[in-house]
Amino acid sequence: MSSSTSSSDAPGRLAHDRAGVPSGAAEARVRDGGASDGGGTAGAPTWSRTRDRAEGAPVTVAAGRPWWHHVRVPAFVLAALLLVEVGVRAVEERLSIDVRHINRMDEIVTALVAAPGPSVLFVGNSLTREGVDLELMRAGLAANRAGEWNVAAVYPDDTAVLDWLYLYDRYVVENDAVPDAVVVGFGIWHLEDRPISRAQAYRLGRHFASDRMLGQLLGTDLTTLTDRMNVLLARYSAAFANRERVSRRVLALLPGYEESAPRVNDLLREPEEAQASAPTYGRLERFVREVVGSGAELVLAAMPTRAGYDLDPELVRVAEAAGARVLDLRDVPGLTAAMFADPLHLDDGGAELFSRHAAQELAPLLSPAAAVR
Repeated sequence: MSSSTSSSDAPGRLAHDRAGVPSGAAEARVRDGGASDGGGTAGAPTWSRTRDRAEGAPVTVAAGRPWWHHVRVPAFVLAALLLVEVGVRAVEERLSIDVRHINRMDEIVTALVAAPGPSVLFVGNSLTREGVDLELMRAGLAANRAGEWNVAAVYPDDTAVLDWLYLYDRYVVENDAVPDAVVVGFGIWHLEDRPISRAQAYRLGRHFASDRMLGQLLGTDLTTLTDRMNVLLARYSAAFANRERVSRRVLALLPGYEESAPRVNDLLREPEEAQASAPTYGRLERFVREVVGSGAELVLAAMPTRAGYDLDPELVRVAEAAGARVLDLRDVPGLTAAMFADPLHLDDGGAELFSRHAAQELAPLLSPAAAVR
């Protein structure tokens, strides 16, 4: 009996499976939020199971989810990003001595020009920071009959001519704080036209490009979408602009990182490809015209390095044609390779020797500017 009953019921069950759940019943269960076959809890999302008519695969449909369920993950990510942004802005100056210096450049420039007497502003990078002793420079100018000069310096790390062009506009011209003379210390390639690095894009966006010069930077000096996005993101996000500094701070907690990282970077760095053509100096010409056009005397001073380098005659020609003077300070009497802390930067003894020599060489160039004023 049981066997015959099972055989007779089989076609009915098979037909039922093929037909599936009636569409009207499934829609009603989803629409009305009714309980599933196993029961449900009032007020909770309910689920219904049907079979795909074409494939026969189970399909699960959710009903009754609150709206916030769909935005909670994006909202959490946004809140985390905002929290990081606020945190980085709060500690930005503590991340780097360089950031603290950049944030003081407004004050440095305005104080220099506000003081009575002629003023000279030294502009450069770490070569200037480590190589120019401002007190010795001031005393040396006076001792060499150039007059009593007020002396100050701005020297953001890793900067070159494009950075100097934009920072001069933002911190000098826009502040109406033009000094009587500007001395730019450079070495090797700092005045050449070169591709913009990622770190340079961050600095330009965050610190150097003024609002009125931002369009020129994006439209003239940046050639890729990546560079433009890096500049814009760095301009409006301290966390983005300082992400490399933050990562270095975190990695510095690892034992031996600060000693080994420079060596690893040197090993991983690909050798620079030889330039296909001679270097160009379009940015240098713009920078010279910007400084001279603001009313300041401009001197470009080639600084010493341990290995030395050639001074391109084309650089000299472009600079002098635009209105600057070029001063060759690569060879300093008595300066030896032992007076360099590394291949580029002078130690304290080298800085003292260089500053005295530079003051002596600068004095004849700055005297006419002092006499006019």
